[in-house]
Amino acid sequence: MRGTDTAASPVYWGTPSRTERSNIMEYAINHVHIRSSDPHASAKWYEEHFNAKILSAREVMPGTITVSMEVGGPVRLNISSQAPGSSPERPVAELNRLGLEHFGFGVEDLAAELDKLHKAGVRGGA
Repeated sequence: MRGTDTAASPVYWGTPSRTERSNIMEYAINHVHIRSSDPHASAKWYEEHFNAKILSAREVMPGTITVSMEVGGPVRLNISSQAPGSSPERPVAELNRLGLEHFGFGVEDLAAELDKLHKAGVRGGA
């Protein structure tokens, strides 16, 4: 939400005081959004391996489909198709690149889930 008096809006450099904190709106993560060349296939993968549930699949921008999913909590996973005219190249995953680095899931038995995902072809290490 945008304020009407931007000059009165404080900028925080460090830990805000109790009075300053009372003026800060509370935020909660609503969703994680990723892009896929085939959002329906990606959604099927998350259904199979993360027990995700598709909530909707719709065109949210002309030529772009977004599949919205529930993955065991209040934060949604949105998977969108590539925007028309954008590059089909996948960027190299490097820690020095800006953008989404990762998102995390909580599970009861991490070793068992890592084994299951490894068998499904997921690359990575602990």
